[in-house]
Amino acid sequence: MQSAKKSFEDDILNDFKIIHIDTSVQPSGKKILISKSLDRFYELFEHCLTFANKNEKEIEFEIGTEEQSGSTNTPDELEFTLQKVSNFCKKNKFKKPIFVVIQSGTKVSETRNIGSFESPLRIENELAVEIQLPKMIEICKKNNFFMKEHNADYLTDHSLTLHPKLGIHAANIAPEFGVGETKALIKILKENNLKKEMDLFLEISFNSKKWKKWLIPKSNVSDLEKSIISGHYIFSEDKFILLKEKLKKIFIKKNINLDKYLKNRVKKLVYRYIKNFNLIR
Repeated sequence: MQSAKKSFEDDILNDFKIIHIDTSVQPSGKKILISKSLDRFYELFEHCLTFANKNEKEIEFEIGTEEQSGSTNTPDELEFTLQKVSNFCKKNKFKKPIFVVIQSGTKVSETRNIGSFESPLRIENELAVEIQLPKMIEICKKNNFFMKEHNADYLTDHSLTLHPKLGIHAANIAPEFGVGETKALIKILKENNLKKEMDLFLEISFNSKKWKKWLIPKSNVSDLEKSIISGHYIFSEDKFILLKEKLKKIFIKKNINLDKYLKNRVKKLVYRYIKNFNLIR
């Protein structure tokens, strides 16, 4: 808990606008009872609010588990959680969190979405997404929360166009953009015959072992694919920072702004979501 509080304090001081508080998993990796999870949420939530006010920072919150099963929540579970959080906030005169993250049939593994959202087949003991989600969103609305979907990465254009139709309020995409930046970096290194630098980047990434959490059981992905999956995790490591500084100097001589090139590649990925969510004309 002390480590989590310190991490959130750093986020608040660095002007994060929204913080996701997830207390559903023990440090051991095991899940805990919902009552214990909520108690931990209350403690962290109150601590963050107090710290933000003390430092004159404005901060909003979202709650819910980031661990995705690839299926959907149950209405009873969601109703119980939102009512408990609402009662806690009312009792303590706290502003409620904006978003609640719920299971919507999405789950990212490797570089694809393997959840039930796009499954053409019905999942045993699970209502179809187009039936279940509207029920969950209605519960969110009733309790004055916005529904947020986690792991919308790699969904097809068709699935993304369904989001506004289903009434999904927000979606979290992250790995796809990180992987996209990694692929863009590899592409430009290949095109400019910088094999030595590319191999060093791939080696640093592979050795980080950050790819482990994304692999499906008995995965047969190559070492190259593993390096691509974990590439964005090492962007802040000293070894990569030194490598990137070297690359920037090389590309300046070629009249190429490396950061601008990478940003534009990520922007194209972001644009696909903005377009399919009908946020632009």
